[in-house]
Amino acid sequence: MPRISVIVPVYGVEKYIERCARSLFEQTLDDMEFIFVDDCTQDRSIEILRNVIEEYSARKPQVRILHHKKNKGLTSTRNTGLAAATGEFIAHCDSDDWVDENMYLQLYESAIQTNSDIVYSDLYLAYKEKLEIYLSAECNIDKNITIKNYISSKWTSLVNMIVKRSIYLEHHLKSPEHVCYCEDFWLSVRLLHFAKKISKVSKAFYYYNQENGMSIMHNLQNHRGDDMKCYLETIDFFREEGVLEKYQQEISWRVLNAFHFDMYVPQKHKYILSIFPICHKYILSCPFYIKRQKQLMWLLSHHCRWVVLLFIFFRNLLRREAL
Repeated sequence: MPRISVIVPVYGVEKYIERCARSLFEQTLDDMEFIFVDDCTQDRSIEILRNVIEEYSARKPQVRILHHKKNKGLTSTRNTGLAAATGEFIAHCDSDDWVDENMYLQLYESAIQTNSDIVYSDLYLAYKEKLEIYLSAECNIDKNITIKNYISSKWTSLVNMIVKRSIYLEHHLKSPEHVCYCEDFWLSVRLLHFAKKISKVSKAFYYYNQENGMSIMHNLQNHRGDDMKCYLETIDFFREEGVLEKYQQEISWRVLNAFHFDMYVPQKHKYILSIFPICHKYILSCPFYIKRQKQLMWLLSHHCRWVVLLFIFFRNLLRREAL
């Protein structure tokens, strides 16, 4: 059994796949499995990948390339890789990103030393001219606090963690295929919930590419509403698991954050007020809101909509005059 299976979806990444593949094949952890899933890419990504594989003879037996007969999207592609994986731990890597050569060795050693089911790290936001370190949620000896920290952090992802494959298998978990955005949050929160122990290596290993304009993160307008679906389904999950009260404040903040733009659209106000009303008690403490947004949401939820409408009217008026 390989120590870690790395699942890499491939679609439209001919500019980036070589860098990604080399960073994976040059890992200092020897016993690994690399599963690349071709989601019917129309460019030279697979050809480039095969050429890179030929340069790493020791890695070649560890590499599999799977092919979809039709384009299915990121979550389905990850699930194809997950179904084929045989490693003790599962890792995900996006094919336009790359990783430090010591990433998986250090995460795996930490997992063994601490007897953890999940180990995660910090990461880099990689821009053309600079790198910005992103500090992931703080890890606490109390798992519940770690999950609270994770839910209330601004950026959540699977790519900077390794997870015991047994958690996926025992709880029948996989990426949600009905959404295209926020799917990492949906899955990672469930994995964290079922993990017996979680650890963090406080070092950045993963380079999250900010240059790829074709990525979902750069086209969020096409996936509006997916985040709310994921949050509401997570609320239902917590309720079924009997832990909603533990994470009520933090998941309420996520719901409020999904209203970030809708609060400025009068036609959306009825919808805002109907979704998980208990979140209104956490408006003023929401870390995702600036002061003005807190004020507007508080007024809206306390039957002062006319003040909000007045603010929106003058806001739109000033914007039109500025054009």
